[in-house]
Amino acid sequence: MRTIFFILLICPLFAQSQMFGYFPQIDNTLDTISAGKISFLFSFRKLRTNYTGYCIRARRVDNNAQADVKFDALGKMSDTSVCIVAVVGTSGYTVGQQLTYATFISGTTARATIWYDQGGNSRNASQSATAAQPQIIGTQNGLYYLKYTTIENLVCPYASNIALTPGSTGVLGVNGTLFMVCTPSVNVTPINSFGYTGTATNTRWSTHINWGADGNLYFDAGELCCATVRYFSNNVNAGLWKQYSFQRYNTNKLVRISGSQKMNSAGNADSYDATNTAFGIGNTNTSTTNGHNGLIGEVLLFNYGIAINEMVSIENNQIRIWAAY
Repeated sequence: MRTIFFILLICPLFAQSQMFGYFPQIDNTLDTISAGKISFLFSFRKLRTNYTGYCIRARRVDNNAQADVKFDALGKMSDTSVCIVAVVGTSGYTVGQQLTYATFISGTTARATIWYDQGGNSRNASQSATAAQPQIIGTQNGLYYLKYTTIENLVCPYASNIALTPGSTGVLGVNGTLFMVCTPSVNVTPINSFGYTGTATNTRWSTHINWGADGNLYFDAGELCCATVRYFSNNVNAGLWKQYSFQRYNTNKLVRISGSQKMNSAGNADSYDATNTAFGIGNTNTSTTNGHNGLIGEVLLFNYGIAINEMVSIENNQIRIWAAY
């Protein structure tokens, strides 16, 4: 009898933990960070408890109908998520029609046209060119994600002096912290996974995961390419789900992978390029060549150097939720 009582007691607690596990409730880190410090938050799960918007806008590839997808009762995008038709295309839908995501994409595949920003600043990432829209597939640990094949890019049209803050020297577009859950792949061409690459001075805030020629991860941040210390081998993680943290705080650059520090060193002198007007998710700026070749599930950008205790909290949550150990 005591054994049965124990099972009945523990099961509701387990179910409850699964329900609320899709929110970063370890210490409510994302709920306590003000919108003024958040550049953007993109994910297939609800990241802040007060966010009431959509997850993503999906396009059917057969008839070009588009629908805004809500989060389900568990706070994630799923087959049971409610979709609201926004673009009819050549379908028989009507604008405003509601249906489940599974019904909306039945018989075809879906691509992302808008990834909605949950940070409170409406800095959505979008792509109007159909060939450059990443495919929505899944799932990884119960979550949908985006598939990139080097030609896709979701563009957040905000300049580096808006998305990032000045460094200690006063130079614009330097300080920031980015968290990303993805799989890197080795390719024969250069791979740009996110960020800015200036066309006037080659000032970058971007990474290669992984560079095709050598399997190294490269990180340049608020500086002219290319610093002496900017890379390390990441070949061992090719094709694996991992959590990545990138930070530039004044003169220092930091990279961590699933909680393990890989780079902690001084970068080049602060540099700003006014041509860095759009942050790419899957490539740099608005480019649609030589982009990411792998999967992306979540991208968070903050405009300051997050303290290590906050960083670890966010990392642990991403690692656990996405099984990116």
